Amino acid sequence: MKISPLAVVIVAIAFPPLASAQDESVQVRSTRVEIILSEIMTDKRAVYAQAMQLMDDESRAFGPVDDEYEAKVKKIDDRVMQLVPLAP
Repeated sequence: MKISPLAVVIVAIAFPPLASAQDESVQVRSTRVEIILSEIMTDKRAVYAQAMQLMDDESRAFGPVDDEYEAKVKKIDDRVMQLVPLAP
């Protein structure tokens, strides 16, 4: 499961105060988006654990592999977000 820039847009739409707060700086909004994405990642891990029915040792081995994958995906997503201007 990959969190795409589209997911960030959906989250921004789902939380209008986050998307429409005109007096907040871009950095504050960016920090809030990062917090939301962190919560999504935590939830995603729980879904993976339940769906894959991993044993404890399998789960411990899967974590670092998933972390490496997500780090690579995040670099790509960050690049896309630099190319796509966010509305103020």
